[in-house]
Amino acid sequence: MLDQAFFSRIYEQVQGTPFTQDFTPIQESLNPLNFVVKRDVDGGTSARAMQKMIDLAQYHLEDSIAWLSSIITQQQEAEMKRKSLIKTLLKA
Repeated sequence: MLDQAFFSRIYEQVQGTPFTQDFTPIQESLNPLNFVVKRDVDGGTSARAMQKMIDLAQYHLEDSIAWLSSIITQQQEAEMKRKSLIKTLLKA
């Protein structure tokens, strides 16, 4: 993590004047956890945004599972009907 002494030294070398401002906003802006919390927008990295994406993915997963289950059931029913029709044709 960037500390104030290092930042102040580099600032003075680059700017030619001492750094006299509050370092807290700079430190907070560089804190990765703070960055994550502040990205509270759709598609962002905050807990709320991530939960929204997880919920949406879960919904689509459940929808896909229901669709796939329906297809499997239809295939099983079609197979039973096919076997029944073949059996009927063979008896005739």
